[in-house]
Parts: sequence; structure tokens; C-alpha cells
Amino acid sequence: MRKLLVLLTALLFFTGQLFAQKSITGKVTDEKGNPVANASVTIKGTTTGTVTTEEGSYSLNLPESARQLEISAVGYATQTVDIAASRSFYSTALSAVSKEIEEVVVTGYTNIKKSKYAGAATMVTKDKINFIPNASFDQILQGRAPGLLVS
Repeated sequence: MRKLLVLLTALLFFTGQLFAQKSITGKVTDEKGNPVANASVTIKGTTTGTVTTEEGSYSLNLPESARQLEISAVGYATQTVDIAASRSFYSTALSAVSKEIEEVVVTGYTNIKKSKYAGAATMVTKDKINFIPNASFDQILQGRAPGLLVS
């Protein structure tokens, strides 16, 4: 009898937890009405969330304590949406935002005199690498020039 009572209490507890969650759906679009794929939809203040599909739609189970959704995507401004108790579908339009790049570094092979080059340069000669018993070129260069990152 005691086991049956404990089992019944546990079943009621877990059933109550299932009903405490709310399921919502929605669609994320841009200013022109085009769907935004791979937008992040999270419960504000938590890491619980989902990602939109190619059509911009999403589905998410919310705990009872959730009050706001945070929707963000690359190239768009983050938007916060208040969750209403009576709604189960949320349509959100994100506005595009442009960010200026402060610094761009382009590397390549050029013929330039060392006196005109403004960066740091190191020369690794064949004398330093001739008798290194390594199989690949990147392993030979590893540790030969300061600041060199080989991947």
C-alpha cells in the first residue's frame, strides 16, 4: 500500500510538471517579410532555446517562469519579445544592422623590400630546416619564427 501511495504521488508530481510547460511556435522574418534562417530564439536570461528553420519558423517549450524571448541573428539587431499567457504564436520581424569593421588584415605573397615593410618579418633559411626529420612543411616551420601560428 505504501509503495502504491509513493508511486501515485510521484505520478501526480511529474504530471504537474508536464502541464507547467507551455509550447509556443513562431516565425522570424526580416523587414521585407523574407524568412530568417538559423536565427537564435532563447528564453531571456537562460541558455534554453532553439534555432529557426529555413522557413524562419520555430517551436519551443517554455517553463512557467519564462517572461521574455530574445531573438537574434547575424546581421540583424537583437529583439526582445514579451510572452503573453494567452498567445501561442509569435511573429517577429528583425531589422538589419550594419557594423563597420575597425581593422582588416590581409596577408599574401608579395615582392617588397624589407625597409618598406611595416610589419615583423623573419626569414627561415634552408640551413635551419635541411636536416629536420619531420614529414610535413608546417611541422618544419613550427618553432622557427616567433609569433608564427601553424595549423
